[in-house]
Amino acid sequence: MKPGLISAQAGVIQGFSTRPLMLLILLMTNNRRIMGGWVNGRGINILGGITTVAIFAASIGWWFTWFL
Repeated sequence: MKPGLISAQAGVIQGFSTRPLMLLILLMTNNRRIMGGWVNGRGINILGGITTVAIFAASIGWWFTWFL
């Protein structure tokens, strides 16, 4: 296989896995049963939420440009 093709495939796999993993991390880090006293504060939740929404929006935009 060509190195460029492998790199592109790895990027696509990372793009698909990033969205659910970010959401899972946000949910886990806000759960007191899991994290105890180390749950996220409001500022980190806002930053994490903005980042997660941006990743979802970028992937939706990618789907539209890929298939249209």
